Amino acid sequence: MASQMGSEIVTVVVVVNGAIALGLLLLAWRLWRLRQTLAQVNWMLEDVAQNMPEAIASAQDALVSGQQGLQRLGGRYRLATRQLIQVRQLLLLLGWLQGYGERGVQRKGARNKIDRRLRWTKRRESRS
Repeated sequence: MASQMGSEIVTVVVVVNGAIALGLLLLAWRLWRLRQTLAQVNWMLEDVAQNMPEAIASAQDALVSGQQGLQRLGGRYRLATRQLIQVRQLLLLLGWLQGYGERGVQRKGARNKIDRRLRWTKRRESRS
């Protein structure tokens, strides 16, 4: 009975040692995979860090170019706005002159209306 009990203990110890060995082997394999993944991440981060100054310089150039384009566009917009106001004033003046030639001085109300439009247009121009 003692020898049978001793062999059962040996069997249990061998099975437990085998289970521990398999568990540690699995842990070592997972740690090895984790190390490989971390090495790849490290390589990628180093690559990004090396290329970052280049990327920042090109982005800065693009931003400066875009800013200059916006400034030019703003200048063109202001010029076009001024020209539009001048054309409106000219058309109002031509309409006033046409009305003056057709009706004479009889209708002062229409003339005052055109004068108000001209003043309104001048106020808009001074705001922009």
